[in-house]
Amino acid sequence: MYNSDNKRVTWNFSDRTVKVWDLETGIESSSFSGHPNNVVAVKYSTVHQLLFSVSAAYVKIWDLRSGNNCIKTLFSSGQTQAGPIALSTPSRMLQVPMGETTINDLALSLNEQELYTAASDKVRIWDLRKLTYTTRLSTPHTAAVMCLAVAEDGKVIAGSKDHLISLAEPNISGPSVSLAPPHYDGVQCLTTIGSTLFSGVLFVAHYWVIYKHVNK
Repeated sequence: MYNSDNKRVTWNFSDRTVKVWDLETGIESSSFSGHPNNVVAVKYSTVHQLLFSVSAAYVKIWDLRSGNNCIKTLFSSGQTQAGPIALSTPSRMLQVPMGETTINDLALSLNEQELYTAASDKVRIWDLRKLTYTTRLSTPHTAAVMCLAVAEDGKVIAGSKDHLISLAEPNISGPSVSLAPPHYDGVQCLTTIGSTLFSGVLFVAHYWVIYKHVNK
């Protein structure tokens, strides 16, 4: 994941750390540890200068303005805790407390005032000004949402193990739109370029222009 000046890249590792690299020098500039398991996703907000890292059922929020400290932890259930959580164990077995579930991905809104997290079949919306949970996105999914993206008009795009891709307005009530035809397998990854959405499942990549589906 690149930051806005394209000079630094943030990467997550199976050693439960997030590292920041200077692309001009090739030197590691920062490292963030203390995750309870492997780190599966990272995002950086240039507006708030906050780094978000996903591990197990939690999102750790790191403030790059104050010594790279973890200032808050978000839970998959919508709960929060000030500072870090002490759950790191030597075991590689994923341990998730009762009432929580694994977070699979996260995304930032276009204005970086909201954070979206995908856990189970739900997408939660968080207010980044208060670092609090606000509501859930209305989606049709019946299986785990595995990946998120944000369209150029601000719609939240979710890809799920139920083979569906949905588009929903984050601040408007009402049903979401599902792209058709669905994939033949669970959706694993999404990315957008302008009005084009690229989606991937095992062995196959599709792209969608506006709401037209074209196989490639």
